[in-house]
Amino acid sequence: MNENKRGLTDKQKKFCIEYIIDWNATQAAIRAGYSPKSSQQISNEILLKPVIKEYIKKIQKDLEKAAHVSALKNIKRLDRIADSSEEDNNRIRAMEVINKMLGYNEPNRINLINEKVRIGFSNGVK
Repeated sequence: MNENKRGLTDKQKKFCIEYIIDWNATQAAIRAGYSPKSSQQISNEILLKPVIKEYIKKIQKDLEKAAHVSALKNIKRLDRIADSSEEDNNRIRAMEVINKMLGYNEPNRINLINEKVRIGFSNGVK
């Protein structure tokens, strides 16, 4: 196996590139050349490696720069859709995506937000 300077094999590097296409680890492993029979297991193992996680983040940042896209820009666009859409489904979906991007769907984050709101109201802050 040919390892590059990041400690990744060519196959692992291809896996990372394939993975960010559709975020389907099993299919990314198959497209990268791993056996279909072991692709689910191998993809789980690959994604646990810190060097793989780091490389995926780097690819994402490079794509964001190339596409002139950022999370903040996307949130602003979704916020405009949530505020202006005539269709309730579009408004709800836009709000769901914003909440997911901001991590509001995570149980710990929700508890923290609820605690801040409760404290804010008990101090007379509205």
